[in-house]
Amino acid sequence: PPPPPPPPPPPLHAEPGIRDTSVTGVQTCALPISPATAILTLNITPAATVDAGPDSEICEVDSYTLGGSIGGSAGSATWTAVSAGADGTFDDGNAGVFGTATSYTPGATDIANGFVTLRLTTDDPAGDCGPVQDEVTITITAAPTASIAGVTDTEICSDGANYVIAGASSSNGSVLWSTAGDGSFIDNTLTNPTYVPGTTDRGSASVALTMTVTGTGSCITPATAILTLNITPAATVDAGTDSEICEV
Repeated sequence: PPPPPPPPPPPLHAEPGIRDTSVTGVQTCALPISPATAILTLNITPAATVDAGPDSEICEVDSYTLGGSIGGSAGSATWTAVSAGADGTFDDGNAGVFGTATSYTPGATDIANGFVTLRLTTDDPAGDCGPVQDEVTITITAAPTASIAGVTDTEICSDGANYVIAGASSSNGSVLWSTAGDGSFIDNTLTNPTYVPGTTDRGSASVALTMTVTGTGSCITPATAILTLNITPAATVDAGTDSEICEV
């Protein structure tokens, strides 16, 4: 029969409750830990900017020259007239394209209102930046007027004391009458003053009287109306010298 197995080795320590364990062939090393990373690029788009320009004033017979500017991410912009009843036109076929349209001509309603508000709006840039807008208000000054259409009596006799103008009209400015003759006015700042013909006037067939109305604001061109006063020579008569005859 085979021999019995050898007995187990005796414990290294015989004290109760203590076990000795020995590990052979294992080595532990402290290695550096590499963190994981990810990079996010945040794109910041410049906001669109717009400036329609300062408020301004024009005469009703003129056009407003468009100014304004855009910037940031704005690539284009459009002009629109936004006040109530605005009926003027932009000079690019009324499209109002910024940079193409150069002027705005007020319409009848704009003139009657005395102003018009124009808005400049940018396009909507790509990304999170939205369109922006700005407005400019244009005050429209009424042009001066002068008219003698209502004057029906334009004649005096050469021996008349004076001539009272009646039926003339003016608006939107200050009045000043002048004469091409040698007469004078009684208050030539009135729309319908009185004219006193001079000696030369009375010897002439007519004299030109001019009403000039000077406007305000940008309405620098005055309005004028010329009235021709016809001076009719007074009738003359001479019965001769006193004389004497016999009754028979």
